[in-house]
Amino acid sequence: MEITNLEVFLLVAKEKSLSKAAKLLHLTQPAVSNKIHMLETILDLSLFDRSPSGVTLTSSGQTFYQYANEITMMYNEMVEALKGTITDQKMIIGAEAIIGNYFIPCRLAAFKEKFPNIDIKIISGDQADLLEKLERNELDFAFVDGTIPLAPNFHTKLLSTEPLYLAVPNSEKWKNIDSITTNELYSLPFILPDEKTGLHQSIKQSLNRYGISKNDLHISAEVSSISAIKTFVESGFGVSFLCGLATKKEIHSKSIKLIKVDSLSLNLNYYVAYHPEKLHDIHKQFINQFVK
Repeated sequence: MEITNLEVFLLVAKEKSLSKAAKLLHLTQPAVSNKIHMLETILDLSLFDRSPSGVTLTSSGQTFYQYANEITMMYNEMVEALKGTITDQKMIIGAEAIIGNYFIPCRLAAFKEKFPNIDIKIISGDQADLLEKLERNELDFAFVDGTIPLAPNFHTKLLSTEPLYLAVPNSEKWKNIDSITTNELYSLPFILPDEKTGLHQSIKQSLNRYGISKNDLHISAEVSSISAIKTFVESGFGVSFLCGLATKKEIHSKSIKLIKVDSLSLNLNYYVAYHPEKLHDIHKQFINQFVK
């Protein structure tokens, strides 16, 4: 027995008319009649006496009206009470640059659409800083990328994996180049993310798997901002390893080009870290928004 059917019944009883109730509910009269019929079928009794002038409650309908009225009142009170508990809830999440700027926003917007009263505060930082804050219970969730260390005090979920490419300026020099060899990496000036970031660790560990040491590369600069890295690449100051998600705008504007390195496969993982024992229902729904 659906609460909406009870609400329709109460309005029909109040208006003493199926057509008037239908108009107020922005439904067709057959739709309203169908809801009343469903109730009468479930209860196996007649709730209204029908006549050309309208409808009136039967004796059974009058008894049902009292209970239906109480049930809908209790239901509405419950909904308001639950809204109150949700309204009071706040979440503090931390996010690294790439996952925070390019992966989270759309999913966070979808969550806020479902739960508009949840107050969400977002803190930016590098991986090491965010995981420390999570350990100190200063964050509900830490969204990080790269490879994260195993820790007994919190749980991690892999959200997504994205390939990394060599990001180069879309200049005349690189116009007809779609890939390079690993040996050519040693002659290029690199702009790398700060060593505390997950992206830096992911690049370093991926290169190590192919026998390439970061120290053997020509590192022109290490910066903490992904935007700064892209600006350096656009200006021709150097190249870097970036993913398609972080360079979508630049690829569209044709200021940056992504190319492959032969025999080299680099990936960037996105994770969410949290304390499972401290999750409330709303936190679980928040996580589900990202792991779909």
